[in-house]
Amino acid sequence: MSFVINNDRRMMINAQSKGQLHRGGTIMEYKFSEKVQTLKPSAIRELFKLMVGDGIVALSGGNPAKEAFPEKEIAEITQKILTENPIAALQYSISEGYTPLREQIAEYVKTNFNIGTEEDAVLITSGAQQANDMAVKIFCDEGDAIACDETIFIGSLSAIKANNVKLVGVKGDDSGMLPEQLEEAIATNPIKAVYLIPNFSNPTGLTMPLERRKAIYEVCKKHDIIIIEDNPYGELRFRGEHVPAFKSFDDAGIVCYSGSFSKVVAPGLRVGFMIANKKIIDRGTLLKQFTDVHTNILAQMIVYEYYKNYNIKKHIAEVSAFYAKKSEYMCKLIREKLPKEIKCIEPDGGMFVWCTDTSGKIDIDELVQKLVSEKKVAIISGDVFITNNSKSHSFRLNFTVPSMEQIEYGITSIGEVLNGLYAK
Repeated sequence: MSFVINNDRRMMINAQSKGQLHRGGTIMEYKFSEKVQTLKPSAIRELFKLMVGDGIVALSGGNPAKEAFPEKEIAEITQKILTENPIAALQYSISEGYTPLREQIAEYVKTNFNIGTEEDAVLITSGAQQANDMAVKIFCDEGDAIACDETIFIGSLSAIKANNVKLVGVKGDDSGMLPEQLEEAIATNPIKAVYLIPNFSNPTGLTMPLERRKAIYEVCKKHDIIIIEDNPYGELRFRGEHVPAFKSFDDAGIVCYSGSFSKVVAPGLRVGFMIANKKIIDRGTLLKQFTDVHTNILAQMIVYEYYKNYNIKKHIAEVSAFYAKKSEYMCKLIREKLPKEIKCIEPDGGMFVWCTDTSGKIDIDELVQKLVSEKKVAIISGDVFITNNSKSHSFRLNFTVPSMEQIEYGITSIGEVLNGLYAK
């Protein structure tokens, strides 16, 4: 017997036989649960296959730039931890998370963003996506609904659907979700929560202004609906003024705030957190106990030591300034090289530029395929972000990973292919 690894799917085969065998017999026909059968591959993970292809210029991803990793500092911290306190880093730990890190997060968000009250607590999670998934599990039963923007982050879209919860896309404008449209959605659906990325949203890059946040909050407060505030990009602002988080004015305890160190330290550490009322955190802790027990303790200690002993604000400022140059260059090239029918949202931070074909004439899937086959440029169709499975006239571009030269080649290539499609 031997194991064959193919696209991360492991299969045991008998090298001596053409058929699949199990102890001398044919492998059983597996009967998977309905929940598992309905799952589809993550579009994000599938994109990685394009991003690592030979010669591919990837404007499709959502990774931090390699220049953004504090790799030297993390190496120093890891060596220090494993030399001075190895057992604590390698032993089982409590499900709530590494206590010094939880205390550090509570102080950091209170001091910098006025987030948290005496009624709140912090739970360390395996990335912000686990925090979002927990909030869904805590408040939603099968058949319930969650309201969200009409276009939302692929990972959250997939995670919500995996819980057999209905997604209700709510119409918005340049300021985000419209309160009156949310009221209408609540009146016609069993909505238990509203999911939002209010800062530099993925995929659109939009930021919701304070007045709109307060209006959405009041609607949710009136109807006893939870707000899942996902804020992975919030500190990556490179233009404009900070906008207070929903959680900063949450006087009713209805906001579950999800944060992450993936975009400001390193995504491979898989350390995120949830801040919410203590009763909610208690339920989240139970979910941790029944799933992954606790988030990687060594990774938690690394994050704690990095924030404690290094200048995190300086690091974030440098990363944001680096991203600002890339974003501005990409948007400049879009204005110069793409047909006038293509309009983009120029972000004030984050990682993405959202482009829309205002004529509605272009098949975005065809554009994506032609770019890969003819130009070796990867972008991502807006279709994968749509909550109602309709066709999108938009596509998302990432500016953090590609170099300036790759950005220029990529945007120039998009312009050439689009001109050809418009001429058909």
